[in-house]
Amino acid sequence: MAVDVTTGASFRAGAPHELFKMRPDFVGYDFAPDGEHVLVVATPGAPLSPSITIDVNWASQLGK
Repeated sequence: MAVDVTTGASFRAGAPHELFKMRPDFVGYDFAPDGEHVLVVATPGAPLSPSITIDVNWASQLGK
């Protein structure tokens, strides 16, 4: 969940909204200290989703 906030002379917090939906068989999650990865715990025996890898800085690897 996330909340939009306004600061200045006063502090205002907006209504919470979902950042992303979790599958029903996911029973927990945690963020890595680097803020780049999320570990998700699924119910044992649940079918696995295919893995997806996203390289957001691929252009920096060109020419190496």
